[in-house]
Amino acid sequence: MATTATETGSFAGAGAAAVGPLTAYVAPGSILQFVFQISVSALFLILLYAVSPYSASANHLLAVVAQWSTLVVAFGGLLTKINVAPSGEEAYSQQVLDGFVVASALAPLVVAVVQTVVDLATDHSRAIIVSHLGCCCPRARRRAAAELAEYDALRDAVIADRRARAKNDAVGAVAA
Repeated sequence: MATTATETGSFAGAGAAAVGPLTAYVAPGSILQFVFQISVSALFLILLYAVSPYSASANHLLAVVAQWSTLVVAFGGLLTKINVAPSGEEAYSQQVLDGFVVASALAPLVVAVVQTVVDLATDHSRAIIVSHLGCCCPRARRRAAAELAEYDALRDAVIADRRARAKNDAVGAVAA
C-alpha cells in the first residue's frame, strides 16, 4: 500500500530513500524500518568511533558528520511516521522538524565545503588558523604546532640558501 505525504508527513519517502540496501527490505514503509535503520546507523557510528578507519582527521570528521546526519534523518522520519506533534501544533512542529532534518542532511556538505576551503589555504595559514582557534583537540593543536615549526624550518632553509647564492654570486662578480 502506497502512502501519501499527507498520511505520513513530508518525510514519507525520506526514510526509504536514505535507508539503503541493508534496510530497504525490512517491513518497507513501517515504523520497524525506521527503528531498524536507526539501530544500524547507530551501530555503524559506534564502529566508526571505535575503529577510526581514516588516517586523515578531516576524512574522519566528514564520515562522522555524515553518519550522524543519516541517524538524525532516520530519527526525523520516525518522528514524522508516528506523528509526535500535539493536535493543535502539528503544522508548526512539522516545520521545525523538517528544518532540523534538512539542516542535518546538509551538514556533511557544509563540512566538506569548509574542509575544502581550509585545504586550499597554505599550510602555514592553516597551522596559524588552527593554533589561533584554540582547537579543543590537543592532537590537532600539536599537529598544527608541528606544521608551523616545519614550515618555519623550511622557510629558514630557503632564506639561508638564497643568502648563500647571493653571496656566491657577489663573490663571483667581484672575481670576474
